[in-house]
Amino acid sequence: MKIYIDSAPLDIEYEKFSNLEDLIYHVMSSHTAGDKLIVEVKVNDKTFSERWPGEAKIIPLDKIVKLEFITASLEEIASTMLADIPAQVESINKGLLEAAELYRVADEQEANLNFIKIVTSLRDFVNFVTQLKNANVIPWEKVEIKGMDIDTYYDRLIKLIDEMLDVQEDEDWILLADLIEYELVPIMNKWREFLMEAREVME
Repeated sequence: MKIYIDSAPLDIEYEKFSNLEDLIYHVMSSHTAGDKLIVEVKVNDKTFSERWPGEAKIIPLDKIVKLEFITASLEEIASTMLADIPAQVESINKGLLEAAELYRVADEQEANLNFIKIVTSLRDFVNFVTQLKNANVIPWEKVEIKGMDIDTYYDRLIKLIDEMLDVQEDEDWILLADLIEYELVPIMNKWREFLMEAREVME
């Protein structure tokens, strides 16, 4: 087997690894710089993506002729992710407004299905922001929109999500619709503005 990382040959005694997952973990932990992450793995010139969790564990190495690892810096990853923010926020807001309208016309079942999907998207968004905060690739002290920093925006979003979940549990659909339309959508727009500013500062 020939192994490469960013087109450079990588000398590894791969025979001591029993499956692809073990080898990938070894490369991640021992052969990538501290400011880089593996963003793509190619097996026999084809991008490898697990079709189910743990698939890499059952892939024997004797079936692999060529293994390539492509890495990117945390800054590159952050910049790419931040470039998607406008479209991501627009998609979330569209779903939020649809859910709010359904709650107002008393279609609670359909509205709740929409709301569950949106809460999942919001949690993914929060995870993304958390990763950005922890990566330390953006000088957050230089990013400020209308006197608010990242911690203030972060706390407001988390508290609002918690409040909406409580209101949904109480089945106060009109209040939930109001929170979605008049509280959450505006704060998501502020997040879009804030993170676009963050990308400009980083670049």
